[in-house]
Amino acid sequence: MMVSDLGAGGIIGGVFALEAQPPGSPRQSVLSAWTDGAAAIALFHNARSAVRHAVRDFGRRRFWLPAYVCPELACSVQGLDAEIHYYPVGGTLEPDTGFLADELEGGDVVLGINYFGRSAVESWRDLIDEVEGVLWIEDCAQALSTGGEHYGDIRIYSARKLMGAPDGGVLVDVHGKLTPPDLVPLLQDDFVEPYRLRRADAEGRMRPQWFQAFRAAELGMVAGNEAMSAMSEAILNAADIGPMIDRRSENYSYLHNELGEVALFRDSPRGWAPLGFPMVSSRCDALCAFLADRLIFAPRHWPALPCPGDRFPTEHRLSTALVTLPCDQRYGLADMERVVAAVKAFAP
Repeated sequence: MMVSDLGAGGIIGGVFALEAQPPGSPRQSVLSAWTDGAAAIALFHNARSAVRHAVRDFGRRRFWLPAYVCPELACSVQGLDAEIHYYPVGGTLEPDTGFLADELEGGDVVLGINYFGRSAVESWRDLIDEVEGVLWIEDCAQALSTGGEHYGDIRIYSARKLMGAPDGGVLVDVHGKLTPPDLVPLLQDDFVEPYRLRRADAEGRMRPQWFQAFRAAELGMVAGNEAMSAMSEAILNAADIGPMIDRRSENYSYLHNELGEVALFRDSPRGWAPLGFPMVSSRCDALCAFLADRLIFAPRHWPALPCPGDRFPTEHRLSTALVTLPCDQRYGLADMERVVAAVKAFAP
């Protein structure tokens, strides 16, 4: 586990550095935790490739996405004979299961997101029991661990969003419903270089250089049939998931205790590993700039949604108001105190 590589006075948030290989064997590796009990797994170069394979292999034209979703996910099925439909999740990011119960047909593919690492609400599970013949994809790209039971036929994880692995989309085929993909080795590894640059710059003095390199690498990520790099697979097999879950949970709990009045989620459940601390602000851009001036980099999930604004106004309003404060395993209490102080200084 990587913990506060810069200390309480350095950069907080932003892209991960390339993960160092810890000595010894993990109690439970990240990869084993993600894939435990699965009928089959496939290790893709990125998560959007895994989504594309699932939709294409299932062979259904209708692909349902939550209205609150990143544009890249919608783009993952471009070129396939798939119609994208959206379903409401409202201002609390809970699926409108009544809407879906009326609209779904056998053979549809439905993707649900474990937003910020939280497990699906119980109504999700009830709907799955009621509707037959649907392929359920559980998007775990933001979920190191939900701390609860899974619901999808397919689970998909994104390694680089959660730790210092330069690539990796893990497809977990719980019941063996999909045809195994014909993956091909990567022909180049230039996407690794930004992570190396980040690790070599412990004090953050070269941030413009490695940040631009990260942006370029991200733009180069496409949905295809390339396999995960051997480097990322080794990192996922070596990293111990338990301490990572504990640190994320502890950091989130501290932020929730101090900033609960602006938290998107009013409760602070135990056992999950949050992506970050989503908070609501009427001045998102100003807040992010204020924090960045203090070397705290808080992302937006997501400022631009692909769904029609006239049909999903609540989700679009939420997208203008969410900021995600960092609370991952790189940081400790001193870092979280600094984050809280900065947020309170912005809005006294």
